[in-house]
Amino acid sequence: MLGEDDPETLTSMANLAAVYHFQSKYTQAEPLYTKCLQIRRRVSGEEHPDTLTVMANLAELYRDVGNYDRAEPLYAKVLEIQRRVLGKDHRNTIYSMNSLAALYVSRRKYAQAEKLYADALEASSRVLGTESSFALLSMNGLAELYRDQGKYPEAKALFTRVVDTRRRVLGESHPDTVKSKDELASLGRVQLPQQKSGQHSAKR
Repeated sequence: MLGEDDPETLTSMANLAAVYHFQSKYTQAEPLYTKCLQIRRRVSGEEHPDTLTVMANLAELYRDVGNYDRAEPLYAKVLEIQRRVLGKDHRNTIYSMNSLAALYVSRRKYAQAEKLYADALEASSRVLGTESSFALLSMNGLAELYRDQGKYPEAKALFTRVVDTRRRVLGESHPDTVKSKDELASLGRVQLPQQKSGQHSAKR
């Protein structure tokens, strides 16, 4: 009979937690992630890829439920280890940079978010290419950040680049292309009332 420290047991535990997470059964997923992370740290070490995966998944769960205070140190720990072990240009590191940057946006820590997104965009464009999914993820994140700050011209320029690239690479009807087009259109609807308001103010 397999014990809870057995790799197969830990894999099954992590997979079940992921299923609950996907189904939005957060109260069932959290204790499984937490237990799996505790055992992984003890058995495999904190720098093991499987440990980092569980840590990142638990951070994502906390972000999904709005528990940013718990999510942030986990995301930050994953990123710190990946930068040290894998290097700043590794795709896993870049992905974690995007994840932590997105959390910073949710917490309105815009300066930290902008720096992470910019660093991730630079690394992914240089290592993986400007049309890679990683570069586009960073670009889209920066666009959303600028939109949330009311920097609409900067946001529009980046959203437009994302849409154009995804149209060319993925096709017009791909879900990611459709989502980007919707975000660009939504930005236009936000800008229009503000432009009209500015015109009215100028006439007074």
